[in-house]
Amino acid sequence: MNYERVKLVIDSWDPIDLLYFAPKNEYDFEIKRILELTSQDDTVEFVGNIIYKVFLESFGDNTFTKNLEECIGIAKQLTASN
Repeated sequence: MNYERVKLVIDSWDPIDLLYFAPKNEYDFEIKRILELTSQDDTVEFVGNIIYKVFLESFGDNTFTKNLEECIGIAKQLTASN
């Protein structure tokens, strides 16, 4: 996985529905964190869990309402080209 690929997928997903009115770099912290935490293991389940945890930590469960299954679906998109 690389930054450009992760940014494209996460921004397209827009899990908090912020990009309509927020800066284009709104999720850059989360994207960088996902890349850091998955540098040694990029299996679908692991990446999905990391996506879930990173967004939950950043936004809390009142704002980030996606479930783990949806995050695993995003992980499948990210790891498909690996």
